[in-house]
Amino acid sequence: MEMDFCAFLGDPAFANEDPGLWHGMKVTRHEGSEWLIMGRAHGRTADTIKIENALAEIWESRLRYEYREAHTSNASGEAVHFQAVTQTAPGGMWVTVDVWVTLH
Repeated sequence: MEMDFCAFLGDPAFANEDPGLWHGMKVTRHEGSEWLIMGRAHGRTADTIKIENALAEIWESRLRYEYREAHTSNASGEAVHFQAVTQTAPGGMWVTVDVWVTLH
């Protein structure tokens, strides 16, 4: 799933497409921590609603597992914070996600 995050959130080392609302996405994996996948980027816009909607759309259509998921986001004048969790199958692996897009 880490590679999927790199591709769909625009990590410049792996992405085929630029989401357009942020740049410089850095995706990291942290085994054994509260958040398995972490992403950090800088916003290209101060429109937090567009950033939140884009993160949710990418999560729902490309990244989450089909079995189970939940996500939330909140924004301030300084950043958009997106958190999510998904599970592969009953009794299966869980993936937790923590993404920050800081605004200019």
